[in-house]
Amino acid sequence: MEEEELIFLEEAPIWHEEPIILNAIADAVAVIRLDGTILQTNDAALQLFRFTREECIGKKFFNFIAKEDRRRAAEELQRLLKEGTKSGQFKGLRKDGTTFPAEVNASLLRTSSGKPYAVVGVVRDISSRMAAEEQIRRRTRELTALMKSSTKIIRTKDLRQRLKVIAEAIRGLGWRRVVISVRDENLEIIDLVAAGLTPEEVKVLLEKKSPGHVWRERLGPKVRRYKVGEFYYLPWMDRWVREYFWKVPSDTPPEEAIEHIAGVPSKISPEEMIDWHPQDTLYAPLRLPDGRIVGIISIDDPLDGRRPTNESLAPLGLFVHQAAVAIENAQLIKDLETARNQVKEHAEQLELRVKERTRELVESEKKYSTLVEHANDGVVIIQDGRLAFVNKRVEEMGGCSKEGLVGKPFLKMVPESEVELVKSRYEKRMKGKPVPSIYETKVLSKNGDLIPVEVNATLIDYGGKPADLIILRDISERKKMEEKLLKTEKLAAIGELAASVGHDLRNPLTGISGAVYYLKMKLTSKMDTRSREMLNLIEENVEYSNKMVNDLLDFSREIHLHQNRVSIKPMIEETLAKIKIPRKVEILDLTGNLPKVFVDVDRIKRVFENLVKNAIEAMPKGGKLEVKSERVNGNLQIIFQDSGIGISPENLQKLFTPMFTTKAKGVGLGLAICKRIIDAHGGTINIESKEGTGTCVTVTIPVGKEKENKN
Repeated sequence: MEEEELIFLEEAPIWHEEPIILNAIADAVAVIRLDGTILQTNDAALQLFRFTREECIGKKFFNFIAKEDRRRAAEELQRLLKEGTKSGQFKGLRKDGTTFPAEVNASLLRTSSGKPYAVVGVVRDISSRMAAEEQIRRRTRELTALMKSSTKIIRTKDLRQRLKVIAEAIRGLGWRRVVISVRDENLEIIDLVAAGLTPEEVKVLLEKKSPGHVWRERLGPKVRRYKVGEFYYLPWMDRWVREYFWKVPSDTPPEEAIEHIAGVPSKISPEEMIDWHPQDTLYAPLRLPDGRIVGIISIDDPLDGRRPTNESLAPLGLFVHQAAVAIENAQLIKDLETARNQVKEHAEQLELRVKERTRELVESEKKYSTLVEHANDGVVIIQDGRLAFVNKRVEEMGGCSKEGLVGKPFLKMVPESEVELVKSRYEKRMKGKPVPSIYETKVLSKNGDLIPVEVNATLIDYGGKPADLIILRDISERKKMEEKLLKTEKLAAIGELAASVGHDLRNPLTGISGAVYYLKMKLTSKMDTRSREMLNLIEENVEYSNKMVNDLLDFSREIHLHQNRVSIKPMIEETLAKIKIPRKVEILDLTGNLPKVFVDVDRIKRVFENLVKNAIEAMPKGGKLEVKSERVNGNLQIIFQDSGIGISPENLQKLFTPMFTTKAKGVGLGLAICKRIIDAHGGTINIESKEGTGTCVTVTIPVGKEKENKN
């Protein structure tokens, strides 16, 4: 180490005195020589690693990293020396030998001449965040399993096949054996479907089945204390369970009592489990909304070897209702999707709080300014309503230099819509009134962009006067994820509603259509002109209603493509021939035969038909529709340009939103379905419009090889 760096380290009191500045930071912080020797830590670091300061100072920081990560940490240190800043994840090693996942953000400290002399590292325990992420992944897997099984159930009419799908889906959630039995009003078995059992084992179950009155008792008040959510969990090691449920003599040891089981005992050994015993029993009644029980579902041998909890059984609760509905309405429900679990976003917020008095802040500003300057969050000090200090991150947010910010009113960085909230909380905090210290608002950049931020405010002394210390965290990505999650939940709800409404409407429409046909056949010779017109009107409206039902069902179904390589021009010609074109509308087909594309012809023609009809409806007084095609970067673009009334900017943003329509008739699913079809082909659909001028719709389809089927 050069002389200048040694002098700087030896004379810098921040490394030798009580680390007041570092202790103001909530996260663990350590200052390290370039050779890896620890110079100073804050109290948060000592608490995190469970060492004393004396046990840390002078030691190599590698001693506090798990052995398997030390080599990588050394490599990252070398990269840090070259790049100036570095982030990474390692396993931290505590004094007691335990490890924990840690996120490390490190920056170089430099002398006044710009030479690096030390490293400052901020360490965060991300155990909770990783656990939350794993929970989200697990919930996502469960949701995916539920959605896939729902799709299969909708496409299957046979009751046994539906129950088989449900049983296999439950196995996919971590259970080895699942049995679903259909019951009559006396709880006697009508049918039985199993997953994870051999045909011989299923035969044994049917031969040794318990009568209905026994199951009535198993669902009665005596076993209510064993209820977990909608399930009943009866542990084998419970003596009462063995005697009452399995009729085992009281003096029989648990290991010998297995031979009394009137069914198929588990072949799993207790050693393979954690706290679940292989002979434990888990079951639930399949109950309809009116209280009637139409079946029993039994589940055992969990893959994780653990006893069930309310949380672990929550996804299975949906399958219980699903199975009950499938049994009761096997011939009625064809298009039901189950996707009701909400995926909750849980992001661990890592807070950085600086608690200092103004005198300490002024005296030590030069010493810790490097830490603040290189922080990932913005740091602001507001005094007398003006910016007294901003760090580099705030400069980036505001798009303005420090000189252009310090001394200016802080409300200049706040958009007008947020001024009242921010100003009110600032004034109340400065007066000592209780206000939330953490809240969300927006920052206005120099170029007019609005940046969503999380504000963490603390009242401090600065230069002997009260001031507001603000930590600004950019939460743009978090907001995008929240919007994406909200959109996903909305689409799932719309899809479920569409499937339900579509099914409920189809049967009565079929009945009306049949009735009209019957009346026409029987009364043709007796009907006057007015009656015939009324029947024709009914037929037209039934046909239109059926179209709406089909749109609802198509929107809720999974899309499966049947692709062939074809030319676009014949499809456009067939589409135009099928549509009734008003006399005042001129249509010009400029499409070509090449290149050919690999598409599902019927679905693409449906898209073209929808777009042409929309264009015609947009020209009530007549106009011109031009359809042309061109190859662009390995894709084929089909362009529909009309001279209609155009679309307003506010409506243009909502065009692909399900259930949005500006028409007097319709449910607003046409363009939403078109977009799903084009997405399934790996393409895009884009709409540009100007009121009074017309609308241009561009459909882009890849020319290349076949795409996989998509929802």
